[in-house]
Amino acid sequence: MEVTEKIDKAIAHAMSAKRAALDFNYAEAALEYKNAALLLKEVLYSGKITDEKSSHLLRVKCDSFTQQQRLNESKAGEATLREMERRLKNMKSKDAVRHLQCLPSSSKYQSRYT
Repeated sequence: MEVTEKIDKAIAHAMSAKRAALDFNYAEAALEYKNAALLLKEVLYSGKITDEKSSHLLRVKCDSFTQQQRLNESKAGEATLREMERRLKNMKSKDAVRHLQCLPSSSKYQSRYT
């Protein structure tokens, strides 16, 4: 693959990452940013970019994509934790209701919570 093709693919991955992040799909966004950064690193280390200004710009963009990757990985982890907490809370509520239904009907607890 040529340098321009790799750069074009990296841009496409970055645009896809932005769309995924806007849809709150942080794991996919992180993966797309990672792919974009890897393509730019391939271009940088291929030795085909000899212009200092261009290589500096590629390094800056690569660092930016890597930073965005880490940010989205963090957000994905936080979203996963929130979802797990929500599920656990719902599970506890369901278990409590099931437990209350097993109590005798004359129980003071059942009348208080149902």
